[in-house]
Amino acid sequence: MKHTLFAAAAFVVLVLPGVSLAQTQSVATLQQEIADLTAQLQSLEAQLAVVDGAKTTWCYTFNENLSIGMSGSAVTALQTALQKDGESATVTGAFDDRTAAAVTAFQEKYQSTVLAPNGLSNGTGYAGKDTRAELNSLFGCTGGNPITPPIVVNPVGPAPIVPPVATVDAPVITNVTSAGATPTPGSNEFLVGTNLPTQDAVIVIDAGSAAAQTIVPTGYDVGGSGNMTFLLPSTISIGSHTIEVRTNGMTSNAFTFTVVAGQGQQPTVTEVTSAGATPTPGSGAFVIGTNFDQGSIIVIDGTQVPTIYTSPQSLQFVVPSTMSLGSHTIEVRTNGMTSNAFTFTVVAGY
Repeated sequence: MKHTLFAAAAFVVLVLPGVSLAQTQSVATLQQEIADLTAQLQSLEAQLAVVDGAKTTWCYTFNENLSIGMSGSAVTALQTALQKDGESATVTGAFDDRTAAAVTAFQEKYQSTVLAPNGLSNGTGYAGKDTRAELNSLFGCTGGNPITPPIVVNPVGPAPIVPPVATVDAPVITNVTSAGATPTPGSNEFLVGTNLPTQDAVIVIDAGSAAAQTIVPTGYDVGGSGNMTFLLPSTISIGSHTIEVRTNGMTSNAFTFTVVAGQGQQPTVTEVTSAGATPTPGSGAFVIGTNFDQGSIIVIDGTQVPTIYTSPQSLQFVVPSTMSLGSHTIEVRTNGMTSNAFTFTVVAGY
């Protein structure tokens, strides 16, 4: 249209030189109109360029969790988003180990919003709720997914065999028990439930409160046992508490359980011995006394040391190799109670 208008103007100016004054004024008017139309055309072209650019902007809203073994358009979109964010991902439509590695890199890149809220510092390779939220903040579409990700075609040979879609359910807690009894401060506990993790999880007590505590499990649900183990903090208060399991971006239900005071008697320490001899730095030693249990903790000079329960009358530990020679005090803490402060001597090894 622009070229047509310019041609018309040229025809009027060049082909009709013998025009009257009135005609000259008409040509001037026409030239001004041509200039106005040209400016409008340029403005429309600029707007069209903006619209075309918006149409080619890629977006996708992630509405489902994604993990190894899955395939389809959502996986294709995930791989495309990871590529656009700078991760090393290949667009194949199948969630494989390379895709998991790219997801891990993405999670660690945005650690503060993806991993930190779940108490994790290392990526998991599982695109869960928090990972999807970060992806959507970067690439999400307004009002859905208007752009369909490209279909990947295998140019040579038969189509690849796609493994069945793996489904991952959130863990569910059904009970917290201390070998069938009500939990007490400092005791070993069993967390019972379904879909419990086999690795890489944290236990959160009283989440969202000022007294919230994050605990690393001492045992996972291996072999489908349906339980995990953890050590209840000796400082936990008596009364009701909530407990959650967090793993791979998923959080279990908040289960309410009760902590009661220890029912046993106060522990006592009567002897510290190293196989009948005086303890030396770095040697194995035994604390002899009464009223010990599996949650008992040995404290030397105010510092807790790793403790092995052997019987209600015996606990085992290793004398720190850096411990100075001379006298030291030792206590045993059980179910919120502390034994007498027993003094023992460390001598040089022979």
